[in-house]
Amino acid sequence: MNITLNEKLLKSSDTNKYMVFYRLTNFFQNHHRFRSSFDYAQMQGEAVPDPMFGNGIDTLARWCKIFQDDDESDSAFKERVKKYFPCGTIAKSFFNDIIKLASTSKKQGFSMNETDIAWPEDKDRLKKVKYELHNGTVTDKYLFQRYPEIIKKSESVHNEHYSVWFRSEFLSDFIKRYGRLKLDRDLDKGEVLAFDVESAFEVASFRGTKSIVIQRYDGRLGSDLSTMGYIFIALGGVSLVEALVVLVDIVFFKIRRRNSVVS
Repeated sequence: MNITLNEKLLKSSDTNKYMVFYRLTNFFQNHHRFRSSFDYAQMQGEAVPDPMFGNGIDTLARWCKIFQDDDESDSAFKERVKKYFPCGTIAKSFFNDIIKLASTSKKQGFSMNETDIAWPEDKDRLKKVKYELHNGTVTDKYLFQRYPEIIKKSESVHNEHYSVWFRSEFLSDFIKRYGRLKLDRDLDKGEVLAFDVESAFEVASFRGTKSIVIQRYDGRLGSDLSTMGYIFIALGGVSLVEALVVLVDIVFFKIRRRNSVVS
């Protein structure tokens, strides 16, 4: 995939950084059924939760939206519920395209690092499970078995691409971090950055699109937010003026009241 730059990109530095994002459209991560389709205990490292009331299998089925078929036995249903770790729509819909810089771009001195793209808090929020691989004929139970080219066994839910995916977005058109781009020289408008993409995430079924976005970023929030800073300063100024007006009104009200009492 070739990206023709519509503006000049300066050489990477401490104050000039670039992020590679993937963009999805018409994908509703904000839908309640999507956002709630996972089990908290599994995200904390328990393959089957140990609830205070009821049993763990029923809890998994409820949170992961797994329903028993009319002609399905209880034992078959329980085995199906335990088939995936982690269960739920978020894990099953994981964005599994593989994006790499093409050799032509690497030869020009460009590189992309796929680490440090997730929030540090995710290491505490998501915990790995102790694997029990004696699961019969099931070969895709765990994340590293479902996505072996992306997720290592030692990573599990700590894989940064999965951590980024797990933080659901508010809008149906969104971008998510994929890697940090380093440029060893300036790139002029009209030059081309080339990527090799292994396309595995299908978008036709929900009439969506997917694309690659390159964006300059500053700070931990992921993009150039200088404009937002000016907006916040302006709003703060307006709020300060309103507060002063209210304060003056209160002072004059008290003075008028005191004068009326004296008279």
